[in-house]
Amino acid sequence: MIPPASVISAQILALPKAPDPLTGSMNFAGVIGNAMALIQAGATGTPGILTFNVSIFGNLTAAMPPDPIGVWGSLMAANWNTALLASIITPGTVTSPIWTASSVDVATLPTAAATIITAPAAMAALSSKLSQVKADKTAPLPLAQAFHDAFGLLEFLCIGLTFVGPVPTPTPIPFGAI
Repeated sequence: MIPPASVISAQILALPKAPDPLTGSMNFAGVIGNAMALIQAGATGTPGILTFNVSIFGNLTAAMPPDPIGVWGSLMAANWNTALLASIITPGTVTSPIWTASSVDVATLPTAAATIITAPAAMAALSSKLSQVKADKTAPLPLAQAFHDAFGLLEFLCIGLTFVGPVPTPTPIPFGAI
């Protein structure tokens, strides 16, 4: 289940002072990755459908230039989207009574780029919300809220098997992140 923004914010505040931008970015990426690991696909899912690519997100974030013109939000959202699309999806975490031949999503594609069907909308929303966030190391709740809201926009196309006559047939069903 998606953790509340207040929990993500507290985890950001608890990060140790980093000796360099890469370490700081990787620590922040770890907080985002840990929050995303708790996401489940729909009410019949279990946490763990998504393994966020922390390495890509941390490295891209560390490479961001200083922001003299106010575009950091769109850059951060693009970094998150790049890492999201390179993330791993774990089949077998969602059940549905519709899948009479498998009961779970046995044929869901393990590539996030193929399975997360709302990634562009989530990135656009994150970019929009981050553009309104002001840099304040002591109050990261708006930053955490922007990410929390983007997580909630993710929708996974999960594929289980349904009997069509005697033959099990792949049956895709979209499930929203909760």
